[in-house]
Amino acid sequence: MSHEIRTPLNGMIATTQLMLASTLTPEQRELAETILESGSTLLSILGDILDFSKIDHGSLELQRRPLCLRQVRGELLN
Repeated sequence: MSHEIRTPLNGMIATTQLMLASTLTPEQRELAETILESGSTLLSILGDILDFSKIDHGSLELQRRPLCLRQVRGELLN
């Protein structure tokens, strides 16, 4: 089901990025940036929901990756 939601959302984000690369009035730019930020936030929320669904069904696979604790701490504190 995720691709049914992600595909149009990614299309909206990509179109907004193209719009921001064009000549816009300050008001149009602000509105386009709001669309881009909102779309990116929705995409992140969707990813979180799908992760919780995988946890609920016992199908979440964890990945081992290198991690810099100082960087993570700095990101959390900002």
